[in-house]
Amino acid sequence: MLALAHATLVTLTLLAGWWVQAPEPEPPAPPQGPRVAIIIDDMAGGRPGLGRVLALPPDVTLSFLPYGRGLSAQVADARAAGHEVWLHLPMQALHGRYADHPMLITPGFSDADLATALDAFAGYAGVNNHMGSALTQDRAAMSRVMRTLAARGVPFLDSRTGPTSVACAAATASGVPCAERDVFLDDDPSPAAVRQALARLERIAQERGHAIAIGHPHTATLDALAAWLPTLPSKGVTLVPASALLPPPGAHQARCDHLCAGDSQDQGGAG
Repeated sequence: MLALAHATLVTLTLLAGWWVQAPEPEPPAPPQGPRVAIIIDDMAGGRPGLGRVLALPPDVTLSFLPYGRGLSAQVADARAAGHEVWLHLPMQALHGRYADHPMLITPGFSDADLATALDAFAGYAGVNNHMGSALTQDRAAMSRVMRTLAARGVPFLDSRTGPTSVACAAATASGVPCAERDVFLDDDPSPAAVRQALARLERIAQERGHAIAIGHPHTATLDALAAWLPTLPSKGVTLVPASALLPPPGAHQARCDHLCAGDSQDQGGAG
């Protein structure tokens, strides 16, 4: 009996040692090949049709404006569906357009103005600009924005609504990771134009290794994405959240050059 008990104890000890020494599972390997990020902008509390947007693959990123009825609940629903969530920060457009936009950040913004917008909901993965063709070319104003984001540990993605944006230059100087939009999917929201924009996005990713697109919750955009996204695996292209294409702090991922020659509508996203 004692021998049996001893043998059992030795066996249990060995088993316990085996479990303690078992190697940790290897983390999943990063995706190989071209990567694309899709950001759906202009999400807002109370927007109809949210269900169709939430049904997109979880790696599609959703960027919410910092206002609207039921905003917190809709952000929670997006997260529950697996989507990465960003904050879509309204910024001043050229020529005084949309001057009465809610929570608009203008060159003379106060710290309280910016804090109110940035505190609209918690836990977002980054900030990108809504409109902003005027503000993003103002280096002093963008430097103030970036210092605030740096203090909060929040990255920035430049929607590139104007051709002379200095947003990423200001971000880099403040140590904020910054990338730039490559393609607007629906400046022209016709089905054919959206399909052409997706083809351009794919071409950029294949040639450069990665690409970022911004679209909006328009019917044509959602229809085109529903048809296009399932084709990516067979092409060796991986859909990733926007944060996966951010560079390290102190650097920024520049927008494509000649590959985006046809993407001249930099007032997209309402400027």
